Amino acid sequence: MSIEQIDALVMKGYELVENKQYTTACDRWLEAWKTIKRKIEPAFKKVYDLDERYPFSFFVSNFCQDLEIYLYDAGVCDSVYFEKRIDYCRDFLHYFSERKDLIHHNIERAIAESQMLCLNNMRKPIWSSRKLVQQFPGSVWGYAGWGDSYTEGKRRDYARAKQLYEKALEIAKNNGDKIEIEAVTDRIESLRKN
Repeated sequence: MSIEQIDALVMKGYELVENKQYTTACDRWLEAWKTIKRKIEPAFKKVYDLDERYPFSFFVSNFCQDLEIYLYDAGVCDSVYFEKRIDYCRDFLHYFSERKDLIHHNIERAIAESQMLCLNNMRKPIWSSRKLVQQFPGSVWGYAGWGDSYTEGKRRDYARAKQLYEKALEIAKNNGDKIEIEAVTDRIESLRKN
């Protein structure tokens, strides 16, 4: 598939997303991803290497993040897309081994979140969340996502969720980030309603 054909698939996916046709958009994007993967050279350690090497009409780094995000929306429509999200995220991590940036954090978190939403076994998302906070100990969202895994599904543990949210709130306050503080505070408040 040529660069122009990949461009066309990706742009069509964005049109479909605008019309809230998430599953069809993700199908197009996953097709584009299969071809993009073949262009990844062994020396590439970061997704940004693709941005620098190939003249796509879009940034591959942005596309990869959008694919992860909209696979979630597609999963809300059809849960099979949560499984596709897990597969895509694992694929991304396989190809891009330098794992210290926000994209990798979000990809790792998406795996845990999708496992929580599509699997009955809670051990996997809890293990994935634990691994995520070990890799990114200063991230509010690792702890918040881990807490979320105790508030949804069959295995609920609000006391454990609260402990994790409080750790996330501590980090958010240390960061001085009002948006993070508000998001975590909202999660703590929602526990009081349960």
